[in-house]
Amino acid sequence: MNNQTPGIRTVQCIIHPALRSLIRHIVIIEADFGNVPVSIEGNFMPSPDQAMFIKLFTRLKSKKSGENNYNTVTSCTLIGTQITPFKLRVEESHKTVSIIFQPGGLNRFLNIPMTEIFDNGYSAREVIGKEIEELLDRSHDTFSLRELDSIVQSYFLSKLSRVKEPLPIDYALQHLMVNYSI
Repeated sequence: MNNQTPGIRTVQCIIHPALRSLIRHIVIIEADFGNVPVSIEGNFMPSPDQAMFIKLFTRLKSKKSGENNYNTVTSCTLIGTQITPFKLRVEESHKTVSIIFQPGGLNRFLNIPMTEIFDNGYSAREVIGKEIEELLDRSHDTFSLRELDSIVQSYFLSKLSRVKEPLPIDYALQHLMVNYSI
């Protein structure tokens, strides 16, 4: 499904069946502002979501509530559960891949306690290591959004053999995501 806003296009990717217990959404955002200077800020409220953001051709900036200055966000950022609101600033054209994990999915993928990346964004290079460089390099070399989607999903498919099995709490949280009135 595509969402069309002047200068911004989003594409909701169809998750490969083998990845559905790990990844809930993959959305590619393509913002083309041409040569027009922009400064767009988005406010993000606390969220239980765990995510990975791959930013191509730009450096976004963020600041947490209570901070005075923006910090440059790394080209591949891992975000755990957030309890502090933050702002994200975009100042140029870019492509971003937003990977939202299932509850417990990022923990299963990284095999580290979620308390290690709680309420902050961390460089994927620092958490995952150099292996993330190949994904970033291949992502930068793509020409189409479909190819970008394929590269990202292929990366996660290649890592499935080392992903931990879901715990009962993971299933319970996934159930609550769609049956929130229980």
